[in-house]
This record gives sequence, C-alpha cells and structure tokens, in this order.
Amino acid sequence: MQVRTKTAQHAVRFFAFEPAIAAPVRVQGHKVIRGFLPYIKPHSQQLIRLNMQSGVCARHTQPIINTRRLGMDHGVAALSLKTTAKVVDVSTHPDRPEKGLRILRGSAAAWCGAALIGQFIFAFYVASFYGRTAIAGRTDLWNTVMPHGHTAGAPFRNTVVALHLLFAVILLVGGAVQLLPMIRRRWPRLHRWNGRVYLLAAVTAAVAGLIMAWSHGAVGDTSQHLGSTLNAGLILFCAGMALRTALGRRFDMHRQWALRLYIAANGVWFFRIGLMLWLVVNHGPAGFDPDTFRGPTLTAFAFGQSLLPLCVLQCYFHAQQKSGRTVRALMSLAFMVITVLTLAGIGAAIMLVWRPTLHTLQGPAFALLG
Repeated sequence: MQVRTKTAQHAVRFFAFEPAIAAPVRVQGHKVIRGFLPYIKPHSQQLIRLNMQSGVCARHTQPIINTRRLGMDHGVAALSLKTTAKVVDVSTHPDRPEKGLRILRGSAAAWCGAALIGQFIFAFYVASFYGRTAIAGRTDLWNTVMPHGHTAGAPFRNTVVALHLLFAVILLVGGAVQLLPMIRRRWPRLHRWNGRVYLLAAVTAAVAGLIMAWSHGAVGDTSQHLGSTLNAGLILFCAGMALRTALGRRFDMHRQWALRLYIAANGVWFFRIGLMLWLVVNHGPAGFDPDTFRGPTLTAFAFGQSLLPLCVLQCYFHAQQKSGRTVRALMSLAFMVITVLTLAGIGAAIMLVWRPTLHTLQGPAFALLG
C-alpha cells in the first residue's frame, strides 16, 4: 500500500533490523555503526528511522537503502526522504539480488564445487601414497613421484618434506570446510577454530616449501624456485592480512583476504592440474625437458600457479561489487570456461599421475593398509 503525506515527518515508521552483518555501512554518505544512530539532518532533508518490528518498511519511492541487507543488531538507521513516503510490506517483497549477480554467484559456486572435488581427490592421493609408504617404512618410494623426496642421511630435509605434505593435506581439507556456507552459519565456532588451524597450516607449509625450493637437490631451475618463493610469500602475506582483518572485526575485508589465502595456498594444486591438462592437450611434454624438469613452460606455470587465479578472484570481486550487467555476464562466462578446464585438468591428473601411482602400492607391505 502507499501513503502520501504533506511532509516526511508524518511518514515515520520504526522497524527492527534482523541480525545479519556487523560491518559498517553507509546511508546517504553517513557511516552507520552498530547500535543507535542519532538523528542527522544532511542537506536540510527530513529523516526517517527504521525498525523492523512493525512488519512494514517505509522508504522513498526510489529505494535508497536495502533494509534486509543492512541488518544490524538492534540498530536504528536514518534514511532521508523528500516529501512523499511509500509503505511497502517487506514480507511480500523478498530481497533478491539482480539476475546478473545471481548468475555470477552461481557460476562461481559451480567452479568452487569442481575445485573442492578435485582437492578432496588430491588430498586422498597425498594421504594414501605418502602416508601408507611412511607407515610401511618405504619412504624411499617418495622419490618415484617427487625428486629428492627422501634423501638418505638428511633427517632435517626429510622432516621438512613430511611436514609440508602433512600440512598440505590439512590445507586441502580445511579449506573446503571454510568455504561451506552451512559451516559458517550453523557452527561459527567450528569455522573460527578451523580458520586458526588453516592459518597455522598455511604458514607452516609455505615455510617448508621455501626450504625445499632452495635446499640442495631441489627440482627445477632458479626461475621456478623464484615462482615458488613468490607463491610462499603471497601465502604468508594473505595469511597475515586475513588474521589482521579478523582481529579488527572487519569481516567483509576478512572474507576477501581469506579467499585470497585459499587461492594462494592451492597454488601447488593449480600447478598440477594445469600441467596435466597441458600434457594432454599437447600429447606429451611441450616447452620443457621431462628429464631435467626445466623449461619456459614450467617457469610460466611456477609464476602463474598463484598470480593467474588471484587475478581471476580479483575480477570476481570487482564484477560482484561495482560492475554492470555486461561485465557480470562476461565474468560468468569466464567462470563457466574455467570450470570446464578445471574438471579437465582434474581428470588428466587422475589418469596420468594419481591413479597409476596408487596402483604401484602392491605387495605384502601394503596389504594391511588397504
């Protein structure tokens, strides 16, 4: 229904905000904080206070603010009006994002689903192969898939490799748990503690990776080591920013930095599925020597394993927040293509490396281990 008044003062309604976010927002250029917002009178315009308890929403005929999206705990927001007000029953006008935004989020969710499947498979592979060989006392088999994975008479390096593998599994599984919206909504304490473990695992794996990259006998050339160092540095930086924004209760920024950390921490996984897809497309090694594991292709993968996914993520943030329909449509299409490529890379990695490697674990030493 619609109510017209002589002045906006006669159109004041009070509404209670349902709790949703604690981050600061802006109304007509003014910063709204949690709690009570005193009356403000910008540009001699009348103000209206909102409170969701009455079940209707008073707003200007051209909505200035989305009250359902605001959602502050027991807060009061100020909304400027001119001379008319429109009373709308919010129960019959659900808050739905614009269609292009819904498609963008759906395409991003599709990629996340594909990535989570691939990362669970990779985690199972790492835990099965390296874990079973370690329990059986056959860590020498690590050298069949990781050059210098186990070095006789080098306990420090072997310990670093083992820690890197252990925390890699924690990152793959823990990252998936952090991404699930159901976990964040229903079990926030689990989300927080899993996030702390994830940060510790990311930092430990990054430091161990640095030691492995620059220690004697590391595979690859200097350019690849620099790419790995960049990846480790991005992990450490994103982890620090994610922790800083969480402690500062800037949860919108924390979410973005946590996603950047998740992408950077999965650089090794991106490297593997990308390289396997490259081998399938080119029907074998192209642009590198498989014996020495050196070449321009591997250098490009070493730098692109973190930089390219982070650029895609940043484009997604931009398209989600500030772009129009055309940019969102293009970003949605890009996500669809990336999802197909991701699934193809996962399939190639399964067929070329992960499945054949697990089939080598035969004999009485592994019989009791499944």
